[in-house]
Amino acid sequence: MRAFFEVHLRLVITVWVILMSVLGLLYLMNYMKFDSLMSGVVSSKLDVISSSLDTSIQRVERLGIPFHSADNLIEQFDQAKARESDVTAISLIDNNGRVLLQTTSAVNSSTAIPEDVIRRALTSNEQRWLYSDDTKLYSGLQTFGDFNNLTGSLVIEYDKTALFGVYALVRLHLLEATVVIF
Repeated sequence: MRAFFEVHLRLVITVWVILMSVLGLLYLMNYMKFDSLMSGVVSSKLDVISSSLDTSIQRVERLGIPFHSADNLIEQFDQAKARESDVTAISLIDNNGRVLLQTTSAVNSSTAIPEDVIRRALTSNEQRWLYSDDTKLYSGLQTFGDFNNLTGSLVIEYDKTALFGVYALVRLHLLEATVVIF
């Protein structure tokens, strides 16, 4: 009888460990899927901003006006940043990664663009690109000149800390669902 309980207990513990592992993986996968979904939603909002700015950038290039002296373009950058409160900076970089024009928040007068973002902006195979880290989401649009050569990229920096409350609520609900299933 004792051998039966030992085997039965080992079997039950094994099943519980497997069940906990599967539920843990499901929790992790659902959270990662939610993060990807939220990045996609924010990215689509930022794509609208970058498309409207790209049209203005092309007009300025066709007129041959230097970017830093195009008051209308600078004003449009400011308006685009004001439309979305969590956008911390909108930058225009050339094909060497130098910042040509930048609109930043009042907190920091100049925002340095990380090298990974610049690399992604200038070497991406897609015209619209996205780069995300723990606290920032970078969305951008590559700009092309008259002969369809890459002239640079538009970089929009979005602060993801505003979404942390939503992320915490989703983690809580996922944890509750996981515990109920277990």
